[in-house]
Amino acid sequence: MAKAVGRDIHKMHAFVRFRELPSEGRRRFAAWFEPGHNTLEPGSNFFAKRFADMDWMIATPRLTARFEAGQLAFHPGGARPDLPEDASESLWATYFANIFNPARVKLDAMRSEMPKKYWKNLPETRLIPDMLKDAEARVQRMREAAASAPRPGAAAVSTRYRAAMPAAQDLPETLTAAQRSALQCRRCGLCEAATQTVWGEGSATARLMLVGEQPGDREDLEGRPFIGPAGQLLRHSMAAAGLDPASVWLTNAVKHFKFSPRGKQRLHQTPTGRRSCTAAGGSGWS
Repeated sequence: MAKAVGRDIHKMHAFVRFRELPSEGRRRFAAWFEPGHNTLEPGSNFFAKRFADMDWMIATPRLTARFEAGQLAFHPGGARPDLPEDASESLWATYFANIFNPARVKLDAMRSEMPKKYWKNLPETRLIPDMLKDAEARVQRMREAAASAPRPGAAAVSTRYRAAMPAAQDLPETLTAAQRSALQCRRCGLCEAATQTVWGEGSATARLMLVGEQPGDREDLEGRPFIGPAGQLLRHSMAAAGLDPASVWLTNAVKHFKFSPRGKQRLHQTPTGRRSCTAAGGSGWS
């Protein structure tokens, strides 16, 4: 039950659709929502923080939340109010239709993220049947549009670029050369999504080297190893043990962050056993 209520609050934050009301001062909005549980009270603080400069109302069958002049109050619920049309709904529908990717249609996943019980109150769901009906044809049109010949000279540029890359057996002889090689490595696909190469740091003549699996989200953004939550714990533990991190060489076996995007988060993914940038700096097997 607790999980179901938590999911309902999350869905409320995602699926409430406001319509603008006529006003002379602060902008006013209203929405109708039909939650499966009594989630209006715990879920309304999200909207109070996000839309603090507006007046709004969320009406449900059981309860109505009103936010006016910065004050949140609750009143009895009732039938669905007669809300005016909102021009922004057509803009939102156009945006929704254009971000729809017909090549990645997974109906079970879509219904899991957007349960059908919410569809009747979402303006964009009116478009879904037609978009699904046209999905196969749109995929075919995408394939045809993508089938274009490479621009003149592309083959020559690619040949020169690959010829300039060192062979796999030509390992760098110095740490500086290894760093240069890693900064320009394109032998696997990890560099395409990562922000930057994360090289090691510490003492180049250290007697101790600590090797992690791969950089994390913070490391990828700042370009330094072991500075995320796990790295901070490691550094704290080293300091508690009397080991100065600057006297150790800290690095990762793989130099780029492999992740899976989930909304605003980037979730860690384990690098595969294919060829990628390794602790040596140049190339090898992860």
